[in-house]
Amino acid sequence: MGMNSREENKEITYTEAELKMGEIVDSKYKFHLPVNTDKLWEIGKTMCSAVGYYSRKVLAKDCVIVVLESDGYPIVCIELSEDLKFLIQAKILNNGKPTGFEKHLVLEWMKKHNIESKTTDL
Repeated sequence: MGMNSREENKEITYTEAELKMGEIVDSKYKFHLPVNTDKLWEIGKTMCSAVGYYSRKVLAKDCVIVVLESDGYPIVCIELSEDLKFLIQAKILNNGKPTGFEKHLVLEWMKKHNIESKTTDL
């Protein structure tokens, strides 16, 4: 299948370090890692973004996608470098930039995990 079509669903495996990127903030907010490529497509559809097309990059370990959810609904989609040291982008609905409390949560999460920003999204 070509890059413009959805491919077969594949499980995304994570290293121990990658799994540590997921965490529960409180009863409403959590950071999590998508379990498979279908979940990436679902997040992209919900957030009106192209994150589903990142499936190959994620499976090849060229980047890591982390999602901030509010009550189970994706509100910020985060792309990290393969070494987990840099935040490449952080997008909200329609590829907007996080503001307010969502931005605060992402910045606190980055600080906790020693992640440096390589974007103007925050």
